[in-house]
Order: sequence, then C-alpha cells, then structure tokens
Amino acid sequence: MDIVVKVFSETECDLIIKDFIENAEHVKLSTDHGISRISSYEIDIKNLSNRIINLINNRINQNLLSRTGGKIGMVFGVRYSLDTKSDMEPHYDCSSYSCVIKLNNDYEGGGTYFPLDGGVLSPTEIGNGLLFKADTIDSYHSAYPITKGVRYVLVVRIEKHGVIRQLLKACFLHFVDKYIRKNKIKLYKKPLI
Repeated sequence: MDIVVKVFSETECDLIIKDFIENAEHVKLSTDHGISRISSYEIDIKNLSNRIINLINNRINQNLLSRTGGKIGMVFGVRYSLDTKSDMEPHYDCSSYSCVIKLNNDYEGGGTYFPLDGGVLSPTEIGNGLLFKADTIDSYHSAYPITKGVRYVLVVRIEKHGVIRQLLKACFLHFVDKYIRKNKIKLYKKPLI
C-alpha cells in the first residue's frame, strides 16, 4: 500500500511550519524517533502549540487512521536543509504504517527513496502524504537529498498490531537492515524515475 493521501490544506501546512519555526529551540538532531545513524533535525509534536497539536491529531484521525484501522504511534516534524542535514540514510520504521507528509515546496530534490526497488516517491501537492506499509521487507526507505532550499515534512507512524507482534517484526527488520549494511548489499544508487 503506497498511496498519496490528502491530509492537510496548504494553509494548515503554513501554520504547522510557522509553529515549527517558532519552536525552533526544540528542533534538534535527535534519536527520539530512531537510531543515531538516521537521526535528523526533528521536533516532536508535543513541543508545538496546543492549537497545532489538535489540528495535527484531528487530521490524522480523519484522513489516515480511517484508512489503516490503526492508532497514532509517533508524530514528529523533520527539517532538511543544506546547512544541517539534507537527507537520511535507509532504514525501517518498524511501525505498521508510515506517512510522510509534504509541508512545503520551497526546495529542490527530496522525496522518499525506496532503494530496494529504486524508486523515489514524493507527493506533488503540499499537504499530501505518502502512506505506506512500514513493516515489510520492501519498506526500507530513506529521505532523498535536497539540493536547494529547506524541506519540511511531518512523519506519522501508525500502529495496528499488538506490542509483541510489532517487537518481533522490529527485531526481524533490524536484522535485515544490519545484514544489508554489513554485507554492503548493492542497492540502487540512483532512483529509477
């Protein structure tokens, strides 16, 4: 399931980015949502204003949870720029579903890169999210580098299964990730777009 879903309006995305910038002291290289090798400049939504948190949660409930039948796992914003970090290494999210929501267009490059099939996917419209099953072998993905500007995205991880099942899948996918990196498995170097 790789589908593009309308989550926010363009005006709502502007409000989220504005709040993101106003709370910039909370934007940091963080391992709160993953391991250090894939750390990026992130902000947990709990550090945004209550109004924006409510907006985000309402839209997730309306536009994502109804499609997946899951519940909110994690939600955080990511800022990619040339002066900080322009991309993210391949990894597994280990949630049932993930959605990467495009908040702006003021950049070049970027997108969600799936190196096992060589494709870069990126919604064209602001407020749209790429929703994909995140607990499968081919969900291995990275943030493709930007080449200009600043890219803002909101990442939503959705949990559908119980804790034990998620832990077992996470352990398996962690093993696959480690195997790929240790054995330098040849992945597509350039996207096939």
